[in-house]
Amino acid sequence: MLEIEAKVKTVPYVDAEIVEKQAFQVGRTVRDSLQNIPDRVSSLLASLSDAHQIYEILTKEIRLALESLSSDLVDTENP
Repeated sequence: MLEIEAKVKTVPYVDAEIVEKQAFQVGRTVRDSLQNIPDRVSSLLASLSDAHQIYEILTKEIRLALESLSSDLVDTENP
C-alpha cells in the first residue's frame, strides 16, 4: 500500500476537469471542421459527373481538414 501511495505522489497530477474540457473542445472542433466541408465543395461537386473527380475532391478536403486539426493540436500542446 505504501508503495502505491509513493508512486501516486511522484506521478504528475492531471486535472480531470481540464482534460474533459479540452476533449470536448477538440471534439467540437473536429465536428465543425468536418461539417464545413459540404459548404466549401457542394457547388463544385454539383457541377461534376465523374465519380473519380468527386472522390478526389472529397478525399482532399477531408485530408486538409484533418491536417489542419492535427496542426492546431500540436500548436496547443507546444505553446
